[in-house]
Amino acid sequence: MRPSELAALALFGSMSAACSDYGFANEKYESRSDETGGVADPSGGDDGGGDDGGSGGADDTGDPDEPDDPGDPDDPDEFIEDCADGSVATFPSGPIYVLSWDPTSASGTLVASTAGWYHVYDYTIAESESSQTNETAYFRITNATNTGGAPYHVNCGDEWVIKDADNSGALPSGTRIYIGTFYLEAGQNEVTMYHYCPLQRAGECDDLHITSDSSSTCETGNVNSVHFDGEGICIVPAT
Repeated sequence: MRPSELAALALFGSMSAACSDYGFANEKYESRSDETGGVADPSGGDDGGGDDGGSGGADDTGDPDEPDDPGDPDDPDEFIEDCADGSVATFPSGPIYVLSWDPTSASGTLVASTAGWYHVYDYTIAESESSQTNETAYFRITNATNTGGAPYHVNCGDEWVIKDADNSGALPSGTRIYIGTFYLEAGQNEVTMYHYCPLQRAGECDDLHITSDSSSTCETGNVNSVHFDGEGICIVPAT
């Protein structure tokens, strides 16, 4: 529990535990022409403007900055503990956090050494265990090539939502959690974290809502805080 939340947390009681589980959609990345800046489809599919069943793929503009297609990347692990040498990215802007009501988004800068599609991990983003059961969020990572910052794997529309993973107890020290597969440029990339609860309250992706504790749902005043410290970022090539 962080000092920045104490005033809000004082309003709420304790909550009971709930479980979360993952499942990769394995859906083809659907770039949107008004957002992606011509990012190639990493699944190996057609990234041109032809009809592929309504995917809304962007037209192939021949942009020389368009990233290479990594083919059909393996599904990432939900958690990892070790990060290979050279796979660490930095987050010099420092920790960011979001709450279920306000603020619901926050941004910082991730610095990578080499451009490409990566599975991105960081130390667990949920920390309050059973006292906040919807510490759930999703990310966009934007840059000049992928201006929309959308992830490859999705489980909620165009987003990859990371469900609260510590409701049954704290994760082992050093555990990193998967936050999405993104195209990164060498140098600076803007990371924006969004809380899931505004999506749920708008009627989207309710299957990801954890309702086992009625005092910790998205409709309550529970802060359900999510933290991205950026102290253990690991980027694994999406190959």
